[in-house]
Amino acid sequence: LAALEQMPIPAREKLRLHVKGLVKAYMRAPYINRLLHYIMNSGDDARALRTSELFISPIAEFYRGLIDQGVAEGAFREMEPMYLYFMIIGACDQLVAHRSALQHGFGIAELTEKLGESFGDTLFHMIAMGLAADGQTQD
Repeated sequence: LAALEQMPIPAREKLRLHVKGLVKAYMRAPYINRLLHYIMNSGDDARALRTSELFISPIAEFYRGLIDQGVAEGAFREMEPMYLYFMIIGACDQLVAHRSALQHGFGIAELTEKLGESFGDTLFHMIAMGLAADGQTQD
C-alpha cells in the first residue's frame, strides 16, 4: 500500500491498481475479512485496537491521501474515506464470502480469475464514477 501511495501516477490510476489488487487478494485469501471481523468483535478491546491499527487504519489513511490527491488533480470530489473503505472492502468481501449466492442466484459454480478480473474492473469504474469531480467524464 505504501509503495502504491508513493507512485508518481494520477489518483485515478492508483485507485484502479488498488481495487484490482484488492480483489485478487480477497480471492487468494477469502477468509481474511471474516478473520478480521472475528478479531474485532471478540470482546478483546486491545486486540481489536491493534488489529485496526495494522489493517484498517493504513487503508483509511491511504484513502484519505488518494482522495486528497484526486481532489488536487481536479479528478475527484471530496468523500469520507470511511465510505470508500466500506464500499470497496465490502464489495470484495461479498464476492468471496457468499459463493452460494453466485451459485444459486446467478448460476456461477466457481469464482474464476476471469470473473475476479471483470468484477475488479466493474468495481473500479463504479467507484471512480462516484468519486468523479463535477463535470468530469471518465470511462
